[in-house]
Amino acid sequence: MIELIVWVILHLLALGLMVLAAFGAGCLPLRRIDFHSALERATFTVALGFGLYGLALFLLGLAGALYREVILALTAAGDLYGLIFLARHREHIKSNLRSLTLAKSFLILAGLGCWMFVLWPTLYPSTDWDATSNHLVLARDYLSTHRIISHEGIPQPVLPALNHLLFTWGIAVKDDISAQMIEHVLMMLIALGIYSLGQRRNRAAWGLAAGVFWLAHPLVLWLGQSAYVDIGVTAFAFLGVLALRNFFESRESGWWLIAMSLMGMAAGVKMPGLFFLAAGAIMGLWALAKSLISWKELIRGGALAFLIAAPFYALIAYHAGNPFWPVLTQMSQGVWAEPPIAQFNNWISNVGVAKTPVNFLLLPFYLAFELERFLPEPRICRLIVFWPLAWIISIRDREARWWTLWALSFMAFWFLTSQQVRLLLPALPFMILALYESARYIAEKIFKSVAIRRAIWIIAAACALILTARAGLNLLRGSRLPPTNETARDAFLMKFYGGYAGVRYINERSTKDEAVYVINGSWLNYYFKPGVIDSMGLVQRTHWPSYRWPDDGDWVKRLESKGVAWILVFYPGYPLGMKIYKDDPAWKPHWPPYELVYQDTQVWVFRHP
Repeated sequence: MIELIVWVILHLLALGLMVLAAFGAGCLPLRRIDFHSALERATFTVALGFGLYGLALFLLGLAGALYREVILALTAAGDLYGLIFLARHREHIKSNLRSLTLAKSFLILAGLGCWMFVLWPTLYPSTDWDATSNHLVLARDYLSTHRIISHEGIPQPVLPALNHLLFTWGIAVKDDISAQMIEHVLMMLIALGIYSLGQRRNRAAWGLAAGVFWLAHPLVLWLGQSAYVDIGVTAFAFLGVLALRNFFESRESGWWLIAMSLMGMAAGVKMPGLFFLAAGAIMGLWALAKSLISWKELIRGGALAFLIAAPFYALIAYHAGNPFWPVLTQMSQGVWAEPPIAQFNNWISNVGVAKTPVNFLLLPFYLAFELERFLPEPRICRLIVFWPLAWIISIRDREARWWTLWALSFMAFWFLTSQQVRLLLPALPFMILALYESARYIAEKIFKSVAIRRAIWIIAAACALILTARAGLNLLRGSRLPPTNETARDAFLMKFYGGYAGVRYINERSTKDEAVYVINGSWLNYYFKPGVIDSMGLVQRTHWPSYRWPDDGDWVKRLESKGVAWILVFYPGYPLGMKIYKDDPAWKPHWPPYELVYQDTQVWVFRHP
């Protein structure tokens, strides 16, 4: 138990150093912004700081300087400036602490306890498909090669890299657990941003209820403990729109620059972030028409967003000949334009329901009760079925209208592109705020007493907290504690990760100079010590085996030319393009140059002699 406590403390310390460094980096451009509260300042400063660190690491990667020592020095510099800023404002901090009442102190302590409960799942090794097939592989390889690379052996060889570089940061400071914890912080920044909005409106209890409801969604908690990038794009997009709202209210041009910077960072995380970048530019033109900003300020904000987002897409274009790869494959070149990539995109675009007006109107029902239509992933809280209430209330209420329009516009974009439920996440904070603004509007019409309305929001927050606890319990791995050393980590993965026995067999007998070809086991990519070539990689799909000999002669020669010493086949199920019958011992892949050296109930491992 002492080992576990020390291990957890060290990871919390590493996370604290990264958050402090992000705060220090964000303080530089935001020192002159007039924030409503200390919490609002901290939320926007840390979020912007994370984005700035992602950009700094990107530039280091382009220069081939992504060394652990350089990253630690950069972290220390941010920590130092963050401490200097806090020291300069220590009297203000002391004043805020002295003003805390007993009730507020109790709520803060209770909140920290709840936060630790939500944080706990991040302490387990990642067992989520996209994290271990793509994201962590790229982040680790950026660090090991000291530069931004295209990894053609994994499903998504090249992607907008801002969030991956934050994972690289976490791995450099501590390990892949710290990388997952960064995504958790971004999830919490969204909750704090919602609460700070309540503070700005002098409705703290309302903001608390809405912020906790964001955490009550199983989908949110699952993504917040995984090395996925969906929380990252949502955090930057939501806080960018929130900054835009503050700009329209305060008419301070600084908020316009913050909004466009954060939207540029959202685009740097994932391509759906481009929607918010375009929408922000349109809102800037609207502000210009309303004489809220000048042409000069409009151009400054647009140029800032472009300078943040463009390098990530320029890198994709450098490799694929197309900045938006893997979509618009007709613009790509070479292997990046192969027909199987377009076929994969067609499959992705057809996920979900038919793209008809009726189905769009029925989305709240589908999301609440038939979520499996949009690929099986943790669900959105079923209370979201009441979200159409905001469509009606927004006709009368300005606050509900702002959030409803943002939610509906992104939902339309999502509905017409790929209807994977995970990709809808950026709309969820807007849906929550629109729903809660509508509930606030109704409560104000029914109850004139401020005390009664405050009690309603406190009860709502308590109910959302119960839902959060319930969703969080489902993420815990039974009674097993997080593994704190390599032996325990190995045992954990053996128990919870299908096919890991084959990975361990290969790792114990291979060198880093060798490569392993993975068939139907993409989720294992991160845990291999040798290099990985995944058969499900988008640029590998033109070179699949036929599982017959001598038909696979050319395929085997191709593997040999790439130094593939191992082939791992995860055979349960019927993977795309092949059929392996595990109950028929007479039928197995047969490649004479490769010898079957290991098999169990899940995997075959072949080795080149």
